[in-house]
Amino acid sequence: DYAGKYVFDGLIRRDGSSLFGPDARWNTYHRVSGAWLMGREGWWPFQQLGDFKLRYAWGTAGSRPNFTDQYETWSVNGTTGAITKTALGNKDLRPALTSEHEAGVDFIVNDRIAVELSYVRQTTRDQIIQMSIPAHTGYQIQWQNSGTNQGTTYEATLQANLINREGFNWSTTLVADRSRSKITEWNRPCFFDGLNNICGGAALDEMWGESWLTSTSQLPEGLPADQFQVNDDGLVVWVGAGNSWQDGLWGTG
Repeated sequence: DYAGKYVFDGLIRRDGSSLFGPDARWNTYHRVSGAWLMGREGWWPFQQLGDFKLRYAWGTAGSRPNFTDQYETWSVNGTTGAITKTALGNKDLRPALTSEHEAGVDFIVNDRIAVELSYVRQTTRDQIIQMSIPAHTGYQIQWQNSGTNQGTTYEATLQANLINREGFNWSTTLVADRSRSKITEWNRPCFFDGLNNICGGAALDEMWGESWLTSTSQLPEGLPADQFQVNDDGLVVWVGAGNSWQDGLWGTG
């Protein structure tokens, strides 16, 4: 705290976790922040904006995998007793490193309305993701570090003291925010994970599903539209050149 106008803070942290292999067990993270209380400057001209403050913070953190991710795991069929290889362990897993920058402004209007405006930008590298692996390994999946995603958040908080009387006080708070996040780097084949499309440029807040074609105009470019028809269920089906969906198998009707 410098003359009550500038505030600075910093931290360096060294974390260790046995959930990672020996080469990635220890990792260093940091946090720094600062604020300028402009409303306390002698030249500040806007008396109706009290405690006007500019602030900025930058910090890093790492996420951890599950306990089993660095070990080979097998599964046993409860009915047949068959044993199958499931996940190939990965002792080289690293923490998914997240770096976050936050900038904002805070002020109070006429000693009654407090306003906080924030902008946050977050980048996560080396995400820990379950990946399919080649069949020659004998295993189906492995947890690996891959890809980068970035996100932005805008947030506004308004707190108003509407009534302040002896024996009665009424205040209200309104919070509005908007967040968007997408995969910015993905040097692997794209795939679906539940309702998420894991692919470069895909938004992480989108939900993907399936839709049946109901018109031949919806067919992908390059497919011969004359070999498809809409059947009595309203769905596009392949019938072949010169055929109809009413012909039945082998043209028997």
